[in-house]
Amino acid sequence: MSALFHRRKMPILSEPLERTALLLPILPPLGSLFIKKYAGAALWLVGEAGPAPIFWFMVALFYGVMAVRKRSLVLAALGAFAGNMSLWVLWHQWQWRFIDHPQLWLIPPALAVLVAEHLDRRRLSDAQRTAIRYLALSVIYVSSTTEFWRNIGDSWVLPMVTICLAVLGVLAGILLRVRSFLYLGFTFLMVVIGRMIVFAAFEQRQMWIFWTCCIILGLAIFALFAVFEKRRNDVLAAMERFKQWDR
Repeated sequence: MSALFHRRKMPILSEPLERTALLLPILPPLGSLFIKKYAGAALWLVGEAGPAPIFWFMVALFYGVMAVRKRSLVLAALGAFAGNMSLWVLWHQWQWRFIDHPQLWLIPPALAVLVAEHLDRRRLSDAQRTAIRYLALSVIYVSSTTEFWRNIGDSWVLPMVTICLAVLGVLAGILLRVRSFLYLGFTFLMVVIGRMIVFAAFEQRQMWIFWTCCIILGLAIFALFAVFEKRRNDVLAAMERFKQWDR
């Protein structure tokens, strides 16, 4: 109806209808989180934590399409909020608690913040963009590292997830020429590897792993100095180019 009135050049009707249509989808799922009577009246669509994940996903899809169509950051934010809510409701229904799996709850919104920073980069200053990147990346890596650190030795999946996230961050930093991705990705990669070495060597009493890693580290440092001495000018030029990357 809004589009019809817009074609007929009747903004006094098209604009209120459009704003109402954009607001309505988010009201039922939000209301069901607080009004128990509503939740009990639609059991086929509502779970114990409110609307079923598919409900939130439909809302996210609607706002995503409208955000692309209208180029609106507000609609994009609503879509990201609804998308994260669909995941959070799903985790709640599967009994994956935040305290047990913090990365499942925190990584999706942190990724959404990174995407929002990239889309809105022209409106933000360099300091604001850098702060947002470090904050979002820290949430991603700290949540993953915390879960891995707390459950070390119970599963090989958790350290691999953290390592993959760190490697992806390093690769993204190299491809996009962004130092924050490279710094945090490399830092947490070293943290995970170091924790695994300490666990295997001292807690599992496999000291040969510790001494082997020390020997490899020494050889790597020796090789690094050898390369630097042999190709000093190339290394210095690469460092100057690295300083020109985005923070």
